Amino acid sequence: MSHVQQRDVPVAQALTWTSVKFLQHMPGDLTLMPTEKVRFCEAVSRAAEGEWILTPETVCCAGAQRCFGWLKGADRDLAWNLADKLQVSATTAGTAIADVPILPERFEAVWVGTDTAPDVYVAYVLPETAMRIARSWQRIYGTSLPVRVSGIMSVCGSGVVNSYVNHTISLNFGCPDSRRYGGIGCEQLVVAMPADLLTKMRRTSEDSDVLFSGG
Repeated sequence: MSHVQQRDVPVAQALTWTSVKFLQHMPGDLTLMPTEKVRFCEAVSRAAEGEWILTPETVCCAGAQRCFGWLKGADRDLAWNLADKLQVSATTAGTAIADVPILPERFEAVWVGTDTAPDVYVAYVLPETAMRIARSWQRIYGTSLPVRVSGIMSVCGSGVVNSYVNHTISLNFGCPDSRRYGGIGCEQLVVAMPADLLTKMRRTSEDSDVLFSGG
């Protein structure tokens, strides 16, 4: 099971996280590559079906390609498309896009599944679960969780890549595409965090068995 579908289960049920690992080299086994192009958020939502190896050729979402460093110099075109969707100026859309981080290193592929040694964990959670995660952060660091909420590239860039680059918990409400294709429930939020941080929170949280069972 890649992530908990929490519509019909109590928050006390253990949350299972989807694992994401960035690969500098292509693995030898290419049978995990999708036979049709997919969005990254779609692969996350379907990780329960098996492991995924995603490459520039298999990811159909330009936003995810951009955040993974596979689409260079495309921010202007992305800004025009976003401006049309949001009914804002291209300048405003460009600022929003520039605020979403890009992987600083070159990776050949992205692995999505249930690996026990990933770079980042991601899950779709209920608001109460997000609250408990924020409280766990406060218990460890003694400060409020610094969250910058973006409504674009929510699972890929504003979620997973942001957590990897800035070593923090990412929390957002999804975006129209991820809610349409990525399996986010109408009452769920997106949360991502670096694997080592999840492990640390599991060791110190009063909700460790419920919230951080993937680490």
